[in-house]
Amino acid sequence: MIEPETVWMSREEAAAIAPGLNRGKLHALRVDRVGPAARVLSDGEVLYDELAFRRWLESTVDHDWVHGPFGAHRPPATKARAYTYDDARLDELRARTYISKEQLLALVPGMLASNAAELRAGGVGPRFLRPTPRSVVYVAEEALWWAERIPGYSGRFERGAERDGTERQQLTPPVAVRRPLTVIELARIGHA
Repeated sequence: MIEPETVWMSREEAAAIAPGLNRGKLHALRVDRVGPAARVLSDGEVLYDELAFRRWLESTVDHDWVHGPFGAHRPPATKARAYTYDDARLDELRARTYISKEQLLALVPGMLASNAAELRAGGVGPRFLRPTPRSVVYVAEEALWWAERIPGYSGRFERGAERDGTERQQLTPPVAVRRPLTVIELARIGHA
């Protein structure tokens, strides 16, 4: 496979990709060597390879979402659940819309803030990323796909597992191809 030409972007452009990222956080991630690889020019300007940056962002999928909270009774992660887009093409990754919890609540009708937190704590619900320890980023297309397939997501959730290890309520459908956001959905989250 022929790799595409490298597309470079500035720190400001990189920070605009996902909510919660900013110049300061990206600088701290680079200094601590836990963030995406970056090139520093002689004038101090920091540049990122866009494909590598987006792949890094996708690789920050929360461990509890993949494997279950605190090693809960969940079977080993399937290939689809453990997939981190490490071989995705740039056009695939550019088609994904990253949103904050507040934007998730605006996008998914009936979703309550307490439910979003409850789903995250249980390692279920729409897939979420943690580019920094205190930030949570959702993929809008995946969140909508999830909401369309899970009935009653706006009520109280019964988490946990039965004695045989099966989940009481299936809150996380398998990872699959998602449809792009409509203009109305983009307007709801402020991406119009």
